[in-house]
Amino acid sequence: MTTRRMGRAPRQVTYTKVSETRERVWLEGRRLAASGFERGVRYRLEVNPERGYARFLLDPSGDRVVSGRANRRAGRDTPIIDVCLAEIAPPGTRVRAVMSDGVIEVTLHHEEIALADRERRLRASLARGRISEASVCTGIGVSTAAIAEGVRAAGLRGEVEWVVEMDGRYTEVADRNNSAITERTRIFNGKLEEIEPELVTPVDLLSFSLPCDGHSLAGKAKRGIKRAESHDLSATSVFGLVRILDAANPSALLSENVVQARDSATYELLRRELERRNYLVQDIELDSTQAGTIDVRRRWFFVAISKNLAEGFDINRVAPSERVYARVKDLLEPIGAEDDAWRHFDGLREKAARDKDAGKNFRNFVYTGEEDWVASLRKYYNKAGSTDARVSELAIMSDADLAALGGAVRARESGADADAALALIERMREADNRALSRDEIDALMALPSVRERVRERLFTPVEHARLKGIPEALVDDVAATIAHEGLGQSGLWGHFAGLAQVLGEHLGSLVVCADGGVIQGDFSPQAKRLAKRRIVSDEPAASAQGELFSGHGL
Repeated sequence: MTTRRMGRAPRQVTYTKVSETRERVWLEGRRLAASGFERGVRYRLEVNPERGYARFLLDPSGDRVVSGRANRRAGRDTPIIDVCLAEIAPPGTRVRAVMSDGVIEVTLHHEEIALADRERRLRASLARGRISEASVCTGIGVSTAAIAEGVRAAGLRGEVEWVVEMDGRYTEVADRNNSAITERTRIFNGKLEEIEPELVTPVDLLSFSLPCDGHSLAGKAKRGIKRAESHDLSATSVFGLVRILDAANPSALLSENVVQARDSATYELLRRELERRNYLVQDIELDSTQAGTIDVRRRWFFVAISKNLAEGFDINRVAPSERVYARVKDLLEPIGAEDDAWRHFDGLREKAARDKDAGKNFRNFVYTGEEDWVASLRKYYNKAGSTDARVSELAIMSDADLAALGGAVRARESGADADAALALIERMREADNRALSRDEIDALMALPSVRERVRERLFTPVEHARLKGIPEALVDDVAATIAHEGLGQSGLWGHFAGLAQVLGEHLGSLVVCADGGVIQGDFSPQAKRLAKRRIVSDEPAASAQGELFSGHGL
């Protein structure tokens, strides 16, 4: 930190904490003496509570004296400054001391300033009934739109300031179809590590979903890695995220990832860093029960809230969403037997048989429409892998079609397998219920006469959206590959909307006082002064540091 008045570079910058018990700032060491503050030297103390700093200035007429202790064996003295600065730094507060020639300046620690500034900014937003939002690893914006809906349900108006996404194809879709992305929303296309922090503006709520490929079991198996940190994207994205956090300085964060990410080194370090930065973190695992969906995707979430605003928040208050579709058949588009979407997947069935013989748990997931659940559809669903869910033509067959199928079995098959297949076909006709277990479907499809007549198809992008509870408009007029990728890497809509509503209701419940304060939390006097002076201001965070460090700056 240079002293503008004296033109000197700092000899030492010390980050320390005001003692909880003695309520004093303690400085000692050789650099005190090098700065002129030797034992026995007089100085004066200037304290400016409004601007949040204290200055120690060498002054032969000063009313204070540098104390110290003697080391007789070494023949030297150690200078000590021990002073109460409660006006700017109450007990437990972190401060920064900059030692330059003839002057020492003590200010609030930059992370204390960040804490005060983000909470001030949120209070200002709440006073206007709005909160600013941003998202990282946005994809086509499923979580962004769902969070906006949840915040709106909580009675607040959310405004998405900016989004970060590596794949420009996805942001094109979001920009066209996602109502949460407006003309005011800035779009950053690039890796997290590439984003320049100075381009990122502060927001109240930041959501992010770091790349899950390295965390998921499938991703690790595919790449032959044991740790997520060995993945080329998962390994370094967290560093980009931390830089963005520095610039955005949100009061609340909402994060989603696969369940396995919970125990990763990446997320353990991230959580500890957030706690060190004065956030309180709560986490939860959610599944289709809460989301009200047929897709059974399970995900891990955490919410981090700035410590003076977190009291009373309970992540477990997220309520179950009402089901829109009871069974698979309720969400299927009317795709007739003449459509070329129906085809034979003999290669995948043969692979499944080989996997079963080899003891591998890779099975076909084929549905007849009566099911109330579907194995989660992945990002690359459109590639039609061996375990990707498919719809059986049995779902649309009429009684006459089933009768013809039974006739083909009688004509060409015999034995116990044929008898079992005929019993299943007859059951579907009589009960008007096409529900079959995976084993029953496999048994049917093992017969050549059935396999030749019963085709399968992939779920369409619209059906994919319905399975996850996502508004179909998000993939309107989008190529199937991109649509499935965008939907397949997203969480379930109800998860994000539900958590955002709980978070929004909590933030909205904070009582905003006439001067912009909030009746909650142990605010330091300096934080209160900052909040009161700047509550109606839209100044960026940097201006707070500017006024606090007006005399000296690194």
